[in-house]
Amino acid sequence: RLVGALRRVSAGDAVGQLAGRGFGWCSEADGSVSITVRLPADLAMPVIAAVQQATVVERGVPRSRSAADAFVELITGRAEVPRPEIVVHVDGAGARFDDGPPVAVEIAECLACDGSVTTLSDTRDGPVVRDRRRAPSPRQRRWLAQRHDTCQFIGCDHTGSFDAHHVVAHAKGGKTGISNLARLCWFHHRIVHLHGLLLTLHGDRRLEVCFPDGTPVDRDIAPAEFLVARPEHPDRIGGSWYGDDLDLDCALAALQSNVAGVTRSFPAGKCGTPPPH
Repeated sequence: RLVGALRRVSAGDAVGQLAGRGFGWCSEADGSVSITVRLPADLAMPVIAAVQQATVVERGVPRSRSAADAFVELITGRAEVPRPEIVVHVDGAGARFDDGPPVAVEIAECLACDGSVTTLSDTRDGPVVRDRRRAPSPRQRRWLAQRHDTCQFIGCDHTGSFDAHHVVAHAKGGKTGISNLARLCWFHHRIVHLHGLLLTLHGDRRLEVCFPDGTPVDRDIAPAEFLVARPEHPDRIGGSWYGDDLDLDCALAALQSNVAGVTRSFPAGKCGTPPPH
């Protein structure tokens, strides 16, 4: 099971992460409230980065307490934090967040759609930059927001934040221009990449969506139809508090530290430490 944690994350795993996202809370004995959020890794990492950016460490105040204050400021809209930068490394072994968990290659491609990409080659003299591609510009994003009030995926009326999707991928010669950019909500953007949906952006800005076999998506499809939850394995290892899965990243890090004879101290919450009861 621990060895399996080192394997690549598949598209099926990523779909399972989407299906497993959730939010909950419970009251504690002292009257406080514990909040639990479960997110796909590619959504969780920007949230963590935003909280870290907004955290102001004060003398004598535990960092975890300051981070909780920053989280409240962000959620209630009282804090202004620039869009966090999330780095994903992709190579022949798969994709992984910088100092974070592995991620499906399809999700890495999705993030690259709306972000900048730098291609490096390993040489005898060290890494060499082969190509750079900038993210869609603020001006292009403003144009998309003004031209389309909602997500362009058929039947979706999501407003607010969105991703700028390259209809023709950069790897296939697509340019970062308005004629090749579509406004998609975060959910449908990921579904397009995970399921290999085919998109065509017509001259009138109408977005045509087809399944990989060419069958048009001509109706409003409920999100649940795109998410096929994986059956729970009978030997699944779960926690005794919220039923959380075994934190394999934490377990591997601890084992590696023991092998090296080094004692590591993990920051609060790194290993999924439950709130005290």
